[in-house]
Amino acid sequence: MKIFILSMIAGTLGEICCKLAAQQQGEISWALRGAAFLCWGCGAFWWTHIYKTRNILETIAWYAPTQTVILAAISIIYLKEPLTWKLLAALPMTIACIILLN
Repeated sequence: MKIFILSMIAGTLGEICCKLAAQQQGEISWALRGAAFLCWGCGAFWWTHIYKTRNILETIAWYAPTQTVILAAISIIYLKEPLTWKLLAALPMTIACIILLN
Protein backbone atom coordinates (compact mmCIF):
# COMPACT_ATOMS: atom_id res chain seq x y z
CA MET A 1 0.00 0.00 0.00
CA LYS A 2 2.89 2.36 0.81
CA ILE A 3 4.30 1.72 -2.68
CA PHE A 4 1.01 2.66 -4.33
CA ILE A 5 0.62 5.84 -2.27
CA LEU A 6 4.16 7.01 -3.04
CA SER A 7 3.74 6.30 -6.76
CA MET A 8 0.54 8.37 -6.68
CA ILE A 9 2.48 11.22 -5.03
CA ALA A 10 5.15 11.00 -7.75
CA GLY A 11 2.48 11.00 -10.45
CA THR A 12 0.68 13.95 -8.91
CA LEU A 13 3.93 15.92 -8.82
CA GLY A 14 4.46 15.05 -12.48
CA GLU A 15 0.93 16.20 -13.32
CA ILE A 16 1.48 19.51 -11.50
CA CYS A 17 4.79 20.08 -13.30
CA CYS A 18 3.18 19.36 -16.67
CA LYS A 19 0.31 21.75 -15.95
CA LEU A 20 2.77 24.48 -14.97
CA ALA A 21 4.63 23.94 -18.23
CA ALA A 22 1.34 23.99 -20.13
CA GLN A 23 0.47 27.40 -18.71
CA GLN A 24 3.38 28.81 -20.70
CA GLN A 25 1.89 27.28 -23.85
CA GLY A 26 -1.61 28.58 -23.11
CA GLU A 27 -3.28 25.15 -23.10
CA ILE A 28 -2.82 21.65 -21.73
CA SER A 29 -2.01 19.43 -24.69
CA TRP A 30 -2.36 15.68 -24.91
CA ALA A 31 1.43 15.43 -25.04
CA LEU A 32 1.74 17.10 -21.65
CA ARG A 33 -0.99 14.90 -20.19
CA GLY A 34 0.90 11.92 -21.58
CA ALA A 35 4.05 13.12 -19.86
CA ALA A 36 2.18 13.36 -16.55
CA PHE A 37 0.83 9.83 -16.87
CA LEU A 38 4.32 8.69 -17.83
CA CYS A 39 5.63 10.15 -14.56
CA TRP A 40 2.96 8.20 -12.69
CA GLY A 41 3.72 4.98 -14.57
CA CYS A 42 7.47 5.26 -14.02
CA GLY A 43 6.87 6.00 -10.34
CA ALA A 44 4.69 2.91 -9.95
CA PHE A 45 7.27 0.79 -11.77
CA TRP A 46 10.10 2.12 -9.59
CA TRP A 47 8.25 1.41 -6.36
CA THR A 48 7.42 -2.12 -7.50
CA HIS A 49 11.03 -2.77 -8.48
CA ILE A 50 12.33 -1.48 -5.15
CA TYR A 51 9.80 -3.56 -3.24
CA LYS A 52 10.84 -6.74 -5.08
CA THR A 53 14.62 -6.24 -5.15
CA ARG A 54 15.22 -4.04 -2.07
CA ASN A 55 17.99 -2.39 -4.12
CA ILE A 56 17.43 1.35 -4.31
CA LEU A 57 20.71 2.23 -6.08
CA GLU A 58 20.10 -0.27 -8.88
CA THR A 59 16.60 1.07 -9.39
CA ILE A 60 17.77 4.68 -9.58
CA ALA A 61 20.69 3.73 -11.85
CA TRP A 62 18.42 1.99 -14.38
CA TYR A 63 15.15 3.89 -14.31
CA ALA A 64 16.04 7.51 -13.50
CA PRO A 65 17.93 7.99 -16.80
CA THR A 66 15.09 6.32 -18.70
CA GLN A 67 12.47 8.69 -17.31
CA THR A 68 14.74 11.69 -17.84
CA VAL A 69 15.34 10.82 -21.50
CA ILE A 70 11.63 10.28 -22.21
CA LEU A 71 10.61 13.52 -20.50
CA ALA A 72 13.41 15.38 -22.27
CA ALA A 73 12.22 14.08 -25.65
CA ILE A 74 8.64 15.15 -24.92
CA SER A 75 9.88 18.54 -23.75
CA ILE A 76 11.98 19.14 -26.87
CA ILE A 77 9.41 17.88 -29.38
CA TYR A 78 6.22 19.36 -27.97
CA LEU A 79 7.32 22.43 -26.04
CA LYS A 80 9.79 23.60 -28.69
CA GLU A 81 12.35 24.52 -26.08
CA PRO A 82 15.21 22.58 -24.48
CA LEU A 83 14.63 20.56 -21.29
CA THR A 84 12.23 22.72 -19.32
CA TRP A 85 12.84 22.47 -15.62
CA LYS A 86 9.11 22.24 -14.94
CA LEU A 87 8.83 18.82 -16.59
CA LEU A 88 12.08 17.52 -15.18
CA ALA A 89 11.20 18.76 -11.68
CA ALA A 90 9.19 15.57 -11.19
CA LEU A 91 12.38 13.49 -11.36
CA PRO A 92 14.30 14.82 -8.31
CA MET A 93 11.14 14.75 -6.21
CA THR A 94 10.55 11.14 -7.16
CA ILE A 95 14.14 10.24 -6.27
CA ALA A 96 13.79 12.08 -2.95
CA CYS A 97 10.68 10.02 -2.16
CA ILE A 98 12.60 6.83 -3.00
CA ILE A 99 15.44 7.80 -0.67
CA LEU A 100 13.01 8.67 2.12
CA LEU A 101 11.29 5.30 1.66
CA ASN A 102 14.52 3.50 2.45
